[in-house]
Amino acid sequence: MCRSPSRSGGAGRRRCAGRSAHSTRERACQIRDPGRAVPLYEQTVTDRGRVLSEDHPDTPTSRIQLAYTYRAVGDLHRAILLYKQILTDCERARGEEHPITVAVRDNLTAVIAHCDDHLRPP
Repeated sequence: MCRSPSRSGGAGRRRCAGRSAHSTRERACQIRDPGRAVPLYEQTVTDRGRVLSEDHPDTPTSRIQLAYTYRAVGDLHRAILLYKQILTDCERARGEEHPITVAVRDNLTAVIAHCDDHLRPP
């Protein structure tokens, strides 16, 4: 939900739910510290699901970013579980051939392949 800025300063800007966390998350990623970004992405997913609803287009996008961040910090198990949930939701809501569904499926396949590569003996 957006709210109007205070009169003391805001220069016509509006603050929206998740914007502050989004900025902090982006800064954590920019300084190459995705570990700091994980709890912020998790909070954003929770907030967007609660405020916007699970079916709002921004909610799956936040979940995709969280899954990607799990992968970046090496938490492949959580990344796979989340990508599987997102894929199921995208197939239900958008269909199997929607570009977002295809991208999620590709990301899931890549994470699984990455796991397979690490499990193979040298």
